[in-house]
Amino acid sequence: MLMGNTSVAQIRQMIFNRIDTYNGLGDDRVYHILQIRDGRMAITTHNAVSVYDAVTFRNIPLDASKGMRLDAYNGAYHCYVGKNHLLWIKDNHRLKCLDVASLSFVNKVEEKIKAITGKDRIIDFFCDLDGEVWCVTSDYHLVGKEGKSYTLPKNKGELQDLMNDDNCLYLFYANTEVVAINKTTGKILYTSRAFTNNRYSGTSLVVPAGKGRFYQLRNDNEGGVCLVFDTKTQKWNTIFTVPYAAHTITVAHKMAYVTTKEEMWEINTSTDEAHVVEQLTLEGTPILTKHMNTVYVDNQGGVWLGSYSNGLLYSHPTHRTPSTNEALGLEDYARSKNTSVTYPLMPIITDVNINGTSLQGTETMARLYTSDTLSLEYSQRNATITFNALNYPQPRLTRYLVRLHDKDTLWHSPEELGSTTDDRGSLILGNIPLHSGNNTIDIKAMLDNHSYVHSVCIIVERWWAANIPLYICIIIILIHVVLLFSNIIQEKQEESNQSITLDDTNQEFIDKARALVVANLRTKGYSVEQLSVDMCMERTGLYKKMNATIGCSPSAFIRNIRLERAIELLTTNNGMSVQDVAEAVGFNSASYMSRCFVSEYGATPLEYIKKYKKNSVH
Repeated sequence: MLMGNTSVAQIRQMIFNRIDTYNGLGDDRVYHILQIRDGRMAITTHNAVSVYDAVTFRNIPLDASKGMRLDAYNGAYHCYVGKNHLLWIKDNHRLKCLDVASLSFVNKVEEKIKAITGKDRIIDFFCDLDGEVWCVTSDYHLVGKEGKSYTLPKNKGELQDLMNDDNCLYLFYANTEVVAINKTTGKILYTSRAFTNNRYSGTSLVVPAGKGRFYQLRNDNEGGVCLVFDTKTQKWNTIFTVPYAAHTITVAHKMAYVTTKEEMWEINTSTDEAHVVEQLTLEGTPILTKHMNTVYVDNQGGVWLGSYSNGLLYSHPTHRTPSTNEALGLEDYARSKNTSVTYPLMPIITDVNINGTSLQGTETMARLYTSDTLSLEYSQRNATITFNALNYPQPRLTRYLVRLHDKDTLWHSPEELGSTTDDRGSLILGNIPLHSGNNTIDIKAMLDNHSYVHSVCIIVERWWAANIPLYICIIIILIHVVLLFSNIIQEKQEESNQSITLDDTNQEFIDKARALVVANLRTKGYSVEQLSVDMCMERTGLYKKMNATIGCSPSAFIRNIRLERAIELLTTNNGMSVQDVAEAVGFNSASYMSRCFVSEYGATPLEYIKKYKKNSVH
């Protein structure tokens, strides 16, 4: 998801709403909060991981995975968002892995780790800021993707955290020392230690603070400390200390928030000045911050707090009166008609329902998550598809428009298509006329004057594939008919095999249309409407003429020419990437071009190139 306006108000000015098991949260004891790469929230509780899309919680029990043992991990609860739709959880000497595409735990974590690093045995695990996996092996090497390895210094003690930037890996050790390693050479560039008296060596939590700096929370039996490390000066500074545990820290635009055992802290990231936040406003009532266990700021600027026993608290900077900065509840905000909303509303498919049965947790939904492509059998073409815009601050105010990309270019309200937007803010798309083959649907989510579009491809099985048993019976009957009326069948076959020839007028029409499309391949937005204008025809007249002449629609005609040109560019040694080719031939994105390739040629562009080169060699 794209980042929106992440400006965060001072937390004391915001009004919070409670979200707990009554709303569907898996458990009210919240341990960790983070945001998945598609924009959904992942809340780890005592009993489950709850994946939230602003409307519905999907709860995956933690006891569904035993995970793998990490002998060297002695720290507290820690979660990472990795690549390839994986969520990694470290706790109590164990590593668990949740596949957020299928919403299920990976059964054999050891095999998943080996596939990434090539190593059988690891004793600790980390993810860097890019979501790449790093593992500590029993022979004290740090191993990353495709076996990239660094020898770790053996006199530093326990490695507790790992961060990275473009040039360096930063290793944070229990002795409060950071070791900067050159990514390319593996050489140690420098070391810097925060304390020399063995204080705060128990646990560590590091987050990026911007401008080459990191914030770190450290704890021992005597209390906690919040530090800042500057990679440019290679120096540490103490922001504050407390005589009890410091739990979590999150950094947003110009602000950072820290939860401790007794209160919250607010840090100005420009000056590193810290202040205690003694109380918050929960639905109009002041509450103490000592009950907060964890904090997170999402990419919409919303603040999430996890409590020890009362579930989640959520607020957004818009949840206050703009003129007075007083706290404002959700429904009051709706009435205030604030038009300054700029956060992203990326509509995603959250459920597919066929004949009353949800496809959640199936391979079909997993493939949809990773490719924006939904494959349905012909008998499933009347499926009900639920979209959600991930509008956490005000889901009920989301408006939707739908465009059936393969049929027209007009946007329709859900009601025009026999669908609806429910009272929770989800688009329930049903009764959509899906045909056999590829169906591209655009969903536009809107709030105030801002809108975001997401396209999905729904591939419906050819109608004849659903009736194979019937065809077997028909074939048997036809065999007897052929034996009895071979001459008639032969005549019919000859008639059906005659090629369609174009007269001179029709050939001139097709040649002119092709020339216009080829000339405008690089013209963004060149559509059927523009082609009809250039041909001096009405859109419906162009459709009828082209369909009668060559048997395909104008949109298919344009797409096929784009694909032909794409093949020419892909199979010539010009160094162009798939993205470059997609742009050169007028596709909106490389992913859409790939779906068209699969539909037309049964292979992705990269697979097509590989097959072409193999055939060329032979």
